[in-house]
Amino acid sequence: VFSPLKLPSSKDTQADAAHRLIRRTLVLEQMKQQDQPTTVSKSQAQKGLLELRATLHGCAPLSCASQKGWSKFLSDHGITQQEALDRWSQRLAIEKFINLRFRAGIHITKDQIASYYKKTLAPALEANQVPVPPLQQVSPRIEQLLLEQHVNSMITQWLQSLRAQGSVQILVPAYGKSTPPPTD
Repeated sequence: VFSPLKLPSSKDTQADAAHRLIRRTLVLEQMKQQDQPTTVSKSQAQKGLLELRATLHGCAPLSCASQKGWSKFLSDHGITQQEALDRWSQRLAIEKFINLRFRAGIHITKDQIASYYKKTLAPALEANQVPVPPLQQVSPRIEQLLLEQHVNSMITQWLQSLRAQGSVQILVPAYGKSTPPPTD
């Protein structure tokens, strides 16, 4: 419900939701084992929720910038104000943990940026008949994209390792009958 991007209903199955819950639980367990906070301060969570309300897909028709619209959105989804605050606090803590654990040692080189520009970005733009901006103009965005790709790859491997080490059981048979879990 709190995803800023709307997934088509066919892409967001109960099995996918179960896999997301498993991944979140595995990360939270690692955070606890490493004595990392599993929530952020109430003020940080409230600020994050205010930002979320402005971008949340399902909130637009309800005018979630207003408290009335936000309350209606939460009520429609069976979520209390406190549950929303708690869930968002936990999500922000997970993001901090992921950033500390995976982003810290990653350095994207100018050669990697140039290679992506030449081999991926420029050909894709040219194929769509879109003018190719100069490398200098798009370098910061390419660097961010390459960083995200690298972090996502590391997180995927880490989560696979945690799942292999853990004893995750899906007790509802329908949840186990899906395509492989999506990578985040």
